[in-house]
Amino acid sequence: MLWPMAITLPRVRVSARDRAILADARRRLAAMTGRVVDFATAIAALAAAVEAAIPNGRVFVLGDGPIVGSQISGIGIVDTPTGIDVVCVARDGHVIRLERFA
Repeated sequence: MLWPMAITLPRVRVSARDRAILADARRRLAAMTGRVVDFATAIAALAAAVEAAIPNGRVFVLGDGPIVGSQISGIGIVDTPTGIDVVCVARDGHVIRLERFA
């Protein structure tokens, strides 16, 4: 496993903008009927949602990877053995699992 074990902590605050971007990315994934939802597809949907919400917005590899998301908020997605999760990378580097993405 390349990233530290995530723990579930429901008290992490996710901004309204991050919630809207994640919702848009999920809608984009749902619209891709017939395509396998792999991590590359999820990254593409997240990147498109970020670009739609933020002028010149981009997603980045967080920490040592393989988490992809916002350098500012630390909210991102990661491929796990059980699916793609939404996580928060805390300032100290700990990874906090927030919810299932796909």
